[in-house]
Amino acid sequence: MTPRLQDGSEYGMVQWKGTRLHQEDAVDVVTVSGGGFLVLVADGMGGHLAGEVASRETLASFSEAFAGYPDMAPPARLSQALKDANRHLASLQKGSQRGNMGTTLVVAYVDAGNNLYWLSVGDSHLYLWRSGERPRKLNADHSMWPLVREEWLRGDVSLDYALSQRSILRSAVMGEKIDLIDCPGEAFPLQKGDFLLVASDGLDEWLEDVDTNKELALSLYPETKNPEAFVHYILEQVEMLEYPYQDNLTIVGVRI
Repeated sequence: MTPRLQDGSEYGMVQWKGTRLHQEDAVDVVTVSGGGFLVLVADGMGGHLAGEVASRETLASFSEAFAGYPDMAPPARLSQALKDANRHLASLQKGSQRGNMGTTLVVAYVDAGNNLYWLSVGDSHLYLWRSGERPRKLNADHSMWPLVREEWLRGDVSLDYALSQRSILRSAVMGEKIDLIDCPGEAFPLQKGDFLLVASDGLDEWLEDVDTNKELALSLYPETKNPEAFVHYILEQVEMLEYPYQDNLTIVGVRI
């Protein structure tokens, strides 16, 4: 049976380590006291075990902190939870052998009124599928890709160079000052039937196909009616790509 949240939304999640030796992604779906829920995905870095610890601990700390600020407005609540999680990560690195560990983070918060808020640091994804529309990426990409892609389109750099730079992060949660944070101050109203896709950057290659193929993108919306089946379908499609450097992959789908 497809998992269901208390507001009636259904969700599915799946993980795959790809061609990597270890799974450094972490994922959670958390029901919020007073209504609503959080979807959290973190892509750890620093190598096993550092990346695994960074992603897992950041999610746990963020969720705990978010629950501790029920009277804050959602954007401020998300921002404060990030500050607390970042401080927690800094404390873990003191006197340990995990000095350079860090993680990306994307958090989608849907309140009791089906208003979406989000916070993201790094290059993980938050997409919206809506009936009759192409899927659209909602959060900012804090990798080098948006910058080098523009340089490539202008003819300033080669495609090979642009692709070699695409995975370099401009911002991450590392227990230090966070350079870039995407946390809009206004709610994004969701509609019945909307589908949220939250994923780590291991989904990049598949999403590029969807972004550039309108017919494919529109044809996929009906599949979102069963989120659990759909996220497994996406995983199968990624596996079929047989990408030789496939990163860890985490996918969460929520049908409002």
